[in-house]
Amino acid sequence: MSTTLRSDPGLLALDDRRARAATAQVEVVIPVYNEEAGLDASIRRLHDFLRDRFPLVWLITIVDNASTDRTWGIACRLANELDGVQAMRLDHKGRGRALRAAWTASEAPVVAYMDVDLSTDLDALLPLVAPLLSGHSDVAIGSRLAPGARVVRGPKREAISRCYNLILKATLRCGFSDAQCGFKAIRTEVARELLPKVEDQGWFFDTELLVLAEHNGLRIHEVPVDWVDDPDSRVNVVGTAKDDLHGVWRMLRATLSGRASIESARSLRDDRGYTDEAASQLVRFASIGVVSTIVFAFLFALLVGTLGPFAADVVALAICTVANTAANRRLTFQTRGRAGRTRHYLASLALAALPLALTLGVLVALAAMAVGSLPVMLVALTGANLVAALGRFTLLRRWVFGSAGNGGGDDPSAPEDAIARSRAEREQPRTTARREALRIRARQLVRYGAVSVISTTVSLIVLGSLVQLDTMPAAWANAVATAAGTVPSFELNRRWVWNKRGRRSVLAEIGPFCILSFAGLGLSTFTVALTAQWALAVGLDSTWRTIAVELANLTAFGSLWVAQFLVLDRVLFGRRARAAQQAVDSVAPPPDLLEAA
Repeated sequence: MSTTLRSDPGLLALDDRRARAATAQVEVVIPVYNEEAGLDASIRRLHDFLRDRFPLVWLITIVDNASTDRTWGIACRLANELDGVQAMRLDHKGRGRALRAAWTASEAPVVAYMDVDLSTDLDALLPLVAPLLSGHSDVAIGSRLAPGARVVRGPKREAISRCYNLILKATLRCGFSDAQCGFKAIRTEVARELLPKVEDQGWFFDTELLVLAEHNGLRIHEVPVDWVDDPDSRVNVVGTAKDDLHGVWRMLRATLSGRASIESARSLRDDRGYTDEAASQLVRFASIGVVSTIVFAFLFALLVGTLGPFAADVVALAICTVANTAANRRLTFQTRGRAGRTRHYLASLALAALPLALTLGVLVALAAMAVGSLPVMLVALTGANLVAALGRFTLLRRWVFGSAGNGGGDDPSAPEDAIARSRAEREQPRTTARREALRIRARQLVRYGAVSVISTTVSLIVLGSLVQLDTMPAAWANAVATAAGTVPSFELNRRWVWNKRGRRSVLAEIGPFCILSFAGLGLSTFTVALTAQWALAVGLDSTWRTIAVELANLTAFGSLWVAQFLVLDRVLFGRRARAAQQAVDSVAPPPDLLEAA
């Protein structure tokens, strides 16, 4: 089925607006079908808003989906009368078809769309597109189900919408909250990579696009919106629901088979380092690690009596490495298919040399101290595996699965000219925002490092004093020292590093921060206790024993430094919410573009 583009020769055509289209930063697409009653009023209202209150250079494109009434004539008249409005006509129906045609032809770095009834409050448009222009996100959606949204609609539509999104979460594990809100935006370079994979031409187009974006690791930004239901909506709820369920089944098969993988789209996020995707991967990696640790302990306990501790460690670790690799390949890094599978397993087995060396070293140390208790060995081996896991995640992400993507399907090499073109298109609007983001990030890291030095110094002073005076066992001294350093660490990180003020939440801030601190305490306590036992066994004097314990404490906490920063930044102190506002504030067009708008 072909799609044609037409313009009325007696009115303003697309070719006559090339100058405007070349400088537009945002193109807003309005798909319409038989909307002669409300089209004129809606477009004029949108035009007035963009002209008076939108600080970026914009373009409105009306796409007529083969209307049979006077819609096309009204669209041409509006394009002729209003600066910054153009019209496009298609020979076939379908909202997805309309968006595909307009977005593909657009020269703006960001393309958006909204329903012609303008049910969504237009004040949400700038927060929608700003993270895309700044490079913070790839796709942005208005959400009627996000916290802070205000929605006015009937109970029937509300129930259908919530059930539909629950189905998406249950079947496709979607992280976005509202797939069908008619208020979305996307970076044009991302749209060009995703659209060839989108099959639907109708109402499921939105969902399919979002599933593809999320499946390929692209960042989706959500904006809570004020939304008022259009009582004159002509959407066939039953027919649309049936088509959507068919689309969900089709996408489920595509994601499981690897057909939804787009390596060229994944390449667009290569320069971001640790992103929200990395945080979610870390959570999945940790969850698999917990299960793997339990299985390792069970296998070791089962085999140690027959094989001895060293052979039992090797066998249990080998079995867990294979199972762990399979789980991380499919769940953590969402890699499917046969492509790269042999390399993934071989590389993971090579990485197993690190935990193997650590666990065997621990067993040697325990044997030297004549410690043969099974519980002690399990605790020691668990600690060694935890230390190895901290580096293993980074190596898996960057080396083993970094170039593999989702596997199975597309050519992993994106055309170099397409990547260069994409980067050139986004360079100008993103330069200032990126510099500001780097400056803020550098300042945060410096401050976070300073806080770590302060809190660690407090802990070391307390620990050294207690060990030197020999007032309590080393493990208990370390617990007291950690508690002493936690208070200044929390306050300084909250107020100075992340600039968070107001009341402190016990459940959302204090509790999780204490859990983080005492997770480090658990690791450091084990390390300090083991070091103290070793120091006594080799006959070190009080001074050298103190130095050894201090070094052990520093090593344990140093291994957690990066992971703790990531958790504080992404989860605990609300970096994500402020990042959106920073993106809005940082995207400021040059004065000449403001005048043009």
